[in-house]
Amino acid sequence: MTLGNVELVAAIEAVAARDNQFTRRGLFETLRRAELVLAVEGEELVLAIGEDDEAYVPAFTDVGAMRAAFPGAYDPRLEPATVVFELVLAGDCAGLALNPAGPIGGILTRDDVSSLVQAP
Repeated sequence: MTLGNVELVAAIEAVAARDNQFTRRGLFETLRRAELVLAVEGEELVLAIGEDDEAYVPAFTDVGAMRAAFPGAYDPRLEPATVVFELVLAGDCAGLALNPAGPIGGILTRDDVSSLVQAP
């Protein structure tokens, strides 16, 4: 895990402990600077289907979190979060599933991702 992603995990934990405008702002600011791990098969991005039967781009804070969701099935690819946001918005996805199998994560809706891209 990169040093920046240690900070990202702490920001996710802060929101999980107390979800308010301050912890969310901290998460979003940290997330914009992060590098995320994507699961790929060849050159194709792997999508995840949520409990709502919608497709999400799964992104991970580290390879261990990716392997928890997809044990040995796919290759990891490290991308800046800004690239991941563009992938979410360019596709027909409901949002971003951050560490969907844990240890800590959550769902960012398409609107959340759009606001991350538009923020200064």
